[in-house]
Amino acid sequence: MNDEINSPGKSDSSAIEKALSNIKIAWITGIIISGLCIIVVIASLFTKVDSSFSNPILFLALLVFGLSYGIYKKSRVCSIIILVMWILWTLTCVIHGDFVPALMGAIICIPFYIGLKGTLAYYKLDTVIKMMHRK
Repeated sequence: MNDEINSPGKSDSSAIEKALSNIKIAWITGIIISGLCIIVVIASLFTKVDSSFSNPILFLALLVFGLSYGIYKKSRVCSIIILVMWILWTLTCVIHGDFVPALMGAIICIPFYIGLKGTLAYYKLDTVIKMMHRK
């Protein structure tokens, strides 16, 4: 996809639109994950299930929500942090032999990777456009 974004035949505006579309995929994924985590926490409050996992899940929801907001604001740092966080979580699941959560984590890494490519492409294109307007 990065080749599509940076191809010389595309206009700058369509390349920026593609980068923004990739960014949108990542922050929407993060919002969905945060929402699902909050639903799990709320559901655990109304059941007789041990709620000792509620605090870490709530922390995860808030962290992912904050990073998703950063991605929405086109932050490369937030894109990198959320992708690395999901990769480490996936590897931790694999090490512990939890292959179903690891597969889900690997699938979730895909939109975050797309978002990282989008933020990097956006800043590259934005810098080029600003430099062209200075001349």
